[in-house]
Amino acid sequence: MLLNKDTQELEVKVVRGIDPIQEAKINRGEIETTRIKIGEGIAGKVAETKKPMIVNEVAKDATFKQSDTSNVNSIICMPLIAHDECIGVMNITNKLSGEKFKEEDVEFLSTLCGQAAITIYNAQLYHLAITDGLTQLHIHRYFEQRLHDEMLRGERKNHPVSLIMSDIDHFKKFNDTFGHQQGDIVLIYTAKIFRLNVREIDIACRYGGEEYAVILPETGLEEAVQVAERLRKKIEEYDFPGPNQGQTLKVNISLGVATFPLHAKTEVELVKAADAALYFSKEHGRNRVSVAGDVLKHVE
Repeated sequence: MLLNKDTQELEVKVVRGIDPIQEAKINRGEIETTRIKIGEGIAGKVAETKKPMIVNEVAKDATFKQSDTSNVNSIICMPLIAHDECIGVMNITNKLSGEKFKEEDVEFLSTLCGQAAITIYNAQLYHLAITDGLTQLHIHRYFEQRLHDEMLRGERKNHPVSLIMSDIDHFKKFNDTFGHQQGDIVLIYTAKIFRLNVREIDIACRYGGEEYAVILPETGLEEAVQVAERLRKKIEEYDFPGPNQGQTLKVNISLGVATFPLHAKTEVELVKAADAALYFSKEHGRNRVSVAGDVLKHVE
């Protein structure tokens, strides 16, 4: 569990050892898990005091926050300390042998958690440096570097690289009607849909304003179009929260797809081709996916 500094709550970020399907959904952020305030429950107390805690019979401990799916009998909760700051906790539950946890387990885990905390802390700093604060997608500078790297790798290994460029339809009009705060909500939820509907190896970025880009390594045109169409449909079907309680809003996006080496030989050419396909979509009805080939055929 890592500490959310804004809410001062511990949030589950990574789980191991539960039902594989549930585990995957939690680790991808698809399931909202229990949040624990600092000082609350075992984890909250450990985060507050920065000291480990062993509870071998949680059923008899009133501080433990039991949930329907936790199935915890015994637990060690270890603080994750980096630069004298508690950035989260690690919970280890239920020894396979059925034995109780001991102080010697704490000694071993102290070394492990100390190393883990520094690694996580450094990763968080790096994440902040390459991530857009509003959408949590990668920033434009990171997009440029990764596209360059993936193009070089694709050329070296003779693999295709595809690029999706997308834009929220009528976003200016949306902002003028509902206000910029509501516009930010649309950007946040759209970005989340992007993150949840691309592969781990794909690189989703905020290209600028309401324009998003997705780099798809080792992906040909047909598969890239399928990803783009899936994103378009997910956005179209989603009920975005409106400005009033219980109100929902509908949003559409237009997308353009280009593939290396089919439509371009360099990253500059690939961006230009995908961008041209995006604007072809916007000029021909919006809420659709177009490929760089569509633009060429239209010109001919």
